[in-house]
Amino acid sequence: MDALGIQKASVAGSSVGGSIVIALGARRSARMERVFVVEYPIRTDQGWADGWARTEKIWTNTPQNMEVVSPRVRAGKATPAFLKRWNIDRAKAGPKNCLNAMWAMRLHDVMADLSTLTAPTMVIYGSKGPAIQTQTAMEKALTKAPIFVCEDCGHFPMVDDPASFIAAIDQGFATLGCLPIGGRAPVGRR
Repeated sequence: MDALGIQKASVAGSSVGGSIVIALGARRSARMERVFVVEYPIRTDQGWADGWARTEKIWTNTPQNMEVVSPRVRAGKATPAFLKRWNIDRAKAGPKNCLNAMWAMRLHDVMADLSTLTAPTMVIYGSKGPAIQTQTAMEKALTKAPIFVCEDCGHFPMVDDPASFIAAIDQGFATLGCLPIGGRAPVGRR
């Protein structure tokens, strides 16, 4: 932002990126116009520990098969072509880098960062994504943040239903103090 001369910006991050924008917003709230946290699961230390074997299996198993990928996206999205692209992209990152990103999320004191986040923030979930299971914890941490749920979407609502995801972002701009980007009426549910 400094190099480009941008004083303030709206940022969005999904999953691992959600952790990044939460940390950015906590450390640089004055530079954030809005923060959009997408499909970010809040987990306790015990929750991370309990699920770590599954996390290692998912993130170090390359390539992944349709059984592993299908629950993460909308029904019908996990085509053979989608699965091929998915595995190519995972292979580019490599299992060690993927697992290191998950470890960094595990070590991130997200509750401390959420408690200091003062920038206007919106949370977006997919109704069938894994992060929605932690919605109550997010509501307790961000009591003033509007929550938008993209119906029939998994962990990647921007892939499953781009129009619903854009509507969520538009609603966030409208709710958090700006006119919607495309002038679309807000949809979704709290």
